[in-house]
Amino acid sequence: MIVPQDFFESTILSLFDQAGMTLTDAQKRTYIPQFQVQLERRISNEFTARLSEAQLKEFVSMIDNENTTPEAWSNFWHSAIPNFEAELQKIVVAFSSEMVTLLA
Repeated sequence: MIVPQDFFESTILSLFDQAGMTLTDAQKRTYIPQFQVQLERRISNEFTARLSEAQLKEFVSMIDNENTTPEAWSNFWHSAIPNFEAELQKIVVAFSSEMVTLLA
């Protein structure tokens, strides 16, 4: 999945801000990667469930190819998922809502 690294960090820091929590640098190094894994997993699960059999084969092929470029990933997701950006935002909003509830 091609989503910029700083997107995840800023999204996760925003979750902690919404919950009224300020993290030290040490806490950021601990918690941000853990939350990032969960968010990436959520996005991946949501999107791969929508792929056709042919798209799944292409997805696996791209994963297996260590030379798959970020541009190729972007092109794949934008062609495989109608309204990719809006759908990504929906997943992030749902994830954020759930995490803020858990953190509160």
